[in-house]
Amino acid sequence: MTDMDQLYPNTFSFRAEFRGDAYRFFAELEYKGLGAEITQFNLEVLEGGYVAPGVLVEFKSNAEKVEDFLAVTEQVPGIHVVRQTVRRCPLSENSLERNPDVF
Repeated sequence: MTDMDQLYPNTFSFRAEFRGDAYRFFAELEYKGLGAEITQFNLEVLEGGYVAPGVLVEFKSNAEKVEDFLAVTEQVPGIHVVRQTVRRCPLSENSLERNPDVF
């Protein structure tokens, strides 16, 4: 187990509509004292190889529940896609589909 795994044992992932949304999410996490370490930050590539303005993100955190991040996303206007796609799983296992039950 690496030092990062000990400090941030839980893996989460999400899709953001714009890179800036992901940056603002992580800035708010830091402000709220929730530790996070980005492990993947990929451009969203659409069918045909077109690069979208969005990003696909995986990170490790000391938080244990998705609800910890939902509370944070409520404080940042305009990051509804992050809010609806953040899940406790690696990026490879996240469908990245928006959860319509999360507003």
